[in-house]
Amino acid sequence: MKKILLLATVTVSFISCSMKIIPVKGNYPQPPIQITTQKTFDDVWDKLVDLFAQNGFSIKIIDRSSGLLIAGSTNMPATYEDKNFKLVDPNAFIVVPKYYDQGTQKYYPVTKVGAGPYATKEYLEMTDRVSAEWNVRIKKSDSGTLINVNLVNLSYTIVYDKTPQMKPLTEYKSTGVFEKLIIDLITK
Repeated sequence: MKKILLLATVTVSFISCSMKIIPVKGNYPQPPIQITTQKTFDDVWDKLVDLFAQNGFSIKIIDRSSGLLIAGSTNMPATYEDKNFKLVDPNAFIVVPKYYDQGTQKYYPVTKVGAGPYATKEYLEMTDRVSAEWNVRIKKSDSGTLINVNLVNLSYTIVYDKTPQMKPLTEYKSTGVFEKLIIDLITK
């Protein structure tokens, strides 16, 4: 019994020591991201609905009278920061913390816990994205139209014993790429 307890303690200590989580450190937009434009509410609304449709975001809630547009849960590209805290994929919508794997001596995003050097292509594809919802609120203001953009209900897939399981993602930042799509679309 003592040997089993000792083995369990050593195993837990090894696992906890071999995975150090490194939080996101770069400078990213802070939620809610607010955009103000001189465009009319109607023009902004129509362009945002088009943006959601053109990018394959299913719309969970659409209420023009309150200016609320919420995307259904959608897979979004996620990335992490390299050792110099630069984005590995600057086109991703979300940046997540990373961890350093002592065994492989490499960094991985937390969404790929357990990826390691022997991860199958199927596993890597399954854990390649973060699922999230964009919550966009549009309202008229004295200076034009105000748009609030929030990223909500984030989760990612972890594969345990070849079975995918969803885990909530709490430590993340928006890279600003999606918000830039909105700004570019509205300023056309």
